[in-house]
Amino acid sequence: MSDLLGLDNLVAEMTLGIGLALMVGNGWALWRNNRGAASPTGAPLRTGRVYFLLGVGILMAVAGLASLFN
Repeated sequence: MSDLLGLDNLVAEMTLGIGLALMVGNGWALWRNNRGAASPTGAPLRTGRVYFLLGVGILMAVAGLASLFN
């Protein structure tokens, strides 16, 4: 059944997609903060959280990419 629907690849693609979304979103937040743009909500940027989530996104993207080629 999983061959028919491709569920094995779907999980790897979802992991890759979520990891890339975390990387792009947090990278964009860091880039805007470094350029001096204000946050849309007005709250200060929590750089520790941003770097942590950027690292999680990198790990998820690498794991998803490795699962696709394995």
